[in-house]
This record gives sequence, C-alpha cells and structure tokens, in this order.
Amino acid sequence: MDISLALVATVTTADLAEPFRRFANPAARVVGGMAEFTYGPVDLVSAAFDGDRPDPDVLAALAELVESGQVRVLDLLVVQRDDDGDLSFSDLDTSDPAYVAFASVELLAQGVVTLEDAAGLVTDLAPSSGAVVVALELTWATALANRLAATGGVVLETVRIPAPVVNAVMDTVVSA
Repeated sequence: MDISLALVATVTTADLAEPFRRFANPAARVVGGMAEFTYGPVDLVSAAFDGDRPDPDVLAALAELVESGQVRVLDLLVVQRDDDGDLSFSDLDTSDPAYVAFASVELLAQGVVTLEDAAGLVTDLAPSSGAVVVALELTWATALANRLAATGGVVLETVRIPAPVVNAVMDTVVSA
C-alpha cells in the first residue's frame, strides 16, 4: 500500500492487527555472542491529540531530540478517526508552515509502520480525533544493545511506563 502524502486507506476495527508482531522474537540470540547492531531498540509510540492534526510544538520537540542525536525517526503516520469510527492515515505534511521545524527530520524507514500496525496502536482513539504513530529508534541505547548481545544476553521484555504515571509514583515516593 502506498502511504505517501495523502489519505491512503480507511480501516475498520475488523482489519486491526497486533502492532509489529511480525518482527517480535524475544528469544532471539546472537550466535557466538558476536553482534554489532547498526540500529538501537525502537519504541513504537502512539499519541492522541486534540483536533485533526498534531501540535507543531510537540513535533518541534521531537525534531530537537533528533538533532541532539538521542533518537532517530524511522517512520511517522498521522491517524484520524471519523465520526463513524473509521480510521484514515496520512503522512505528515511538512510543507505546512506549522511543521517547518520537523521538515528537516528524515524518516529512515518510511513504511516500516504498516497501516495495520498503526491501527492496532490506536484502538482506543475516540471518534472525531487524531493521533500520531511514530517509530523512534533509541540511538542512545545502541551501545548497550551491542554489549548485551556480545555477552550472550538477550532482552526478555521491556515495559514503557508513561511519564504521568512515573511522576505520580515518584511524587508519592519522594514525599513519603
């Protein structure tokens, strides 16, 4: 499916697939403990927003992370759910003056996030709202992944805890 520049598909809930399942192999090990990864781990993030388009300030902050070398953006899709619950997908229109700060960000693997992946990540998206789905490579973790693999280690699982939850817990722990 072509996913460039405009509305590319409409998907109903019957079409949803588990995100990135085709890549997951938690038991994979590097043979002989030898590894040199070109890429670090990737977070597949979906974030809802008010209205029909992402906030330019959020994308500018993401562009700053890219410029600092902390992350690389593999792919990014804008998702909208209409009043009937159907999803539509598009690329971010970086020719829009509001997104000028993000225009310099190169998508290293555009299309790696399939429409099915994106749909699976936004199942809780309310009607008449939007989200962005982004595949972020955590470049800061590449060296750690290389060392872990070189010693025969394997990541069993990772869990991302959202910042609001972390802050609420830490407020409780620190004030106790």
